[in-house]
Amino acid sequence: MRERGMFDAESRGSVLVVEDSPTVAFVVGHELRQVGWKVQTARFAAHALDLVRREPFEVVVCDLHLPGMDGFGLLDQISEADPNVPVVMLSGDEGVGAILGAVRRGAFDYVVKSDDWTHLIASVERASKHRAIVRENVRLKADLEGHIAKLQEEIVVRRAAEQALALARDQAEAGSKAKSAFLANMSHELRTPLNAILGYAEMVGEDMVEAGEKEHAGDLDRIRGAGVHLLSLINDVLDLAKIESGKTAVHLHPVSLPKALQSIIDTSQVLAGANRNTLRLEIPDLPPLVTDTRKLQQCVLNLIGNACKFTQDGEVTVRVTEEVAAGRPWILVAVHDTGVGMTREQCQRVFDAFVQADETTTRQYGGTGLGLPITSRLAELLGGDLSVSSVLGDGSVFTLRFPADLAESPNLTSDQTTPQRGAVNGAVLIVDDDPSVHRLLGRYLRRANVEVLSAATGEQALVMAREYMPATILLDVLLPDIDGYEVLHRLKSDARLRHIPVVMSSVVDQPAVGGLGASGYLVKPIRRESLMRVLAEQGIRPTDGAVMIADDDLVHRRALSRMLEIDGWPYTVAQDGRQALELMQTRRPSLLLLDLAMPNVDGYEVLRQMNADPGLADVPVVVITGSDMSATQREFVAKRTVALVGKIEDPASMLDEVRRLLRQSLATGDAA
Repeated sequence: MRERGMFDAESRGSVLVVEDSPTVAFVVGHELRQVGWKVQTARFAAHALDLVRREPFEVVVCDLHLPGMDGFGLLDQISEADPNVPVVMLSGDEGVGAILGAVRRGAFDYVVKSDDWTHLIASVERASKHRAIVRENVRLKADLEGHIAKLQEEIVVRRAAEQALALARDQAEAGSKAKSAFLANMSHELRTPLNAILGYAEMVGEDMVEAGEKEHAGDLDRIRGAGVHLLSLINDVLDLAKIESGKTAVHLHPVSLPKALQSIIDTSQVLAGANRNTLRLEIPDLPPLVTDTRKLQQCVLNLIGNACKFTQDGEVTVRVTEEVAAGRPWILVAVHDTGVGMTREQCQRVFDAFVQADETTTRQYGGTGLGLPITSRLAELLGGDLSVSSVLGDGSVFTLRFPADLAESPNLTSDQTTPQRGAVNGAVLIVDDDPSVHRLLGRYLRRANVEVLSAATGEQALVMAREYMPATILLDVLLPDIDGYEVLHRLKSDARLRHIPVVMSSVVDQPAVGGLGASGYLVKPIRRESLMRVLAEQGIRPTDGAVMIADDDLVHRRALSRMLEIDGWPYTVAQDGRQALELMQTRRPSLLLLDLAMPNVDGYEVLRQMNADPGLADVPVVVITGSDMSATQREFVAKRTVALVGKIEDPASMLDEVRRLLRQSLATGDAA
């Protein structure tokens, strides 16, 4: 008897044996049961077909010769009833025709009857495995189709989510653009009426002084002081909004920290003296840093102003130290004061916008609570942070921490930085390992309004020359790494650098730098020294043509016109850009004072059309605007204008600057 092996009756399915011979049916059934199959038998095709339709069979063993319907006919019927059940044909006919007929009709196998049923058992085993494979394929196909349907649903959901995100992004970008446009417009619209107030107060004050009514000048000074205070508050709000909207770029260039801080200390002495405070600086010798000088100075100036504000009859000390963190050098500027101090709770909210220590502080000291939040945001732009420690009644310490080389900061993205090539195209690069030479030559050049870059080694000089493309290089011969002659050789071997003039000397009496071009932008009102200096350096003086004023601001036009009339200078006035272009076609001005924010045709379009007109392309232009500019706008204006001067809060300064410039230019012209 054949062993059942590892199979039992419960581990196998059912086999249907269709055989009209009871003897053969019994033998085949017995053999299959011996190896674990459950067996049902049918003598006729109709009975077998009915069983197939009602019960699932793993395999059907079918005799070829049946009464009524033969095996081929039953095979066709079974294939229609259950196409997945394998059919093994069983017959005593060994003819090729019978075998081919069975295979063509889809039979799984063809077994010839004999006394040895091993082949039949093996064929049933193979058929069962084939049925299992088919069943698994069906299951896998169903699972796959289910997964595909689920993936398709997820794709639809993700596409909807992506569309929603894209819509949200577009809305955010539109909101950001609208916010930027709003800030720029508010910058202009808020400062313009304040400029009118300050301008009229200045003009009326001058008239009263000339008329001998000096007793009323004090009232006008108070009006002007209130206007300046309001303007400073508006500037703080707009500056904070610009920083938080991500519209504040970082401008990197080398800076001598001792020089920069000493300049701030000198400027702040009057502020410290107002509350009878002593202000001093403690700083070691430091190599040049790479950071945003203006933002760094603004941070320190804000901290000094805050310390002096809350300290009376005390000391304010600016102490600078160095540290190394994560393999990089960092600078710590700590501003110590002996003032009123703060509690721990007050320290926790001191960097929140529009928040001061408490209501008593606001009433006693004034302000909007924006100075420290702005300083904290600026510190983040510099790649660092701002922290505070304080004891109530025993003073405070605000510590500004920032990397010595912001260009190497891993958190600084390309859209945050603006390369300074445009800002230092007229710069002079001083290459010397002696700090005293940098101090002396830097002071000399800055007094001549020349941007100064500093390098202590030859390799550093080559890097900075490629990065900033200075106008002139003052190169020392003896350097610690490679000598000046090797530096000169490398400069002249570089196609991009060979045009830069190099002076092999330690001291230069007159640096050959030529016209510096634009150095910034100006927002009404204007500092008098800045405008006078940049215009004088350009050699601009009146000719037979008049000075043209192109500005839609009536107060500003009247102020400039009045000044030109008093000094005897001919001038023409245009109320917008279109009128300015029309007037310049009939009379070429010697100098154009141009506002950027004008109706009809703005100042940018005026500059574009002047550049395209050979007769106007060389007319000197001084931009005067109350609007902030983007980096792209600033770059465009800088390439065309004679003067772009930094923001101040004195509406009378521009008049004095223009007056001094014109008088100086006239004297220069007569001497020539």
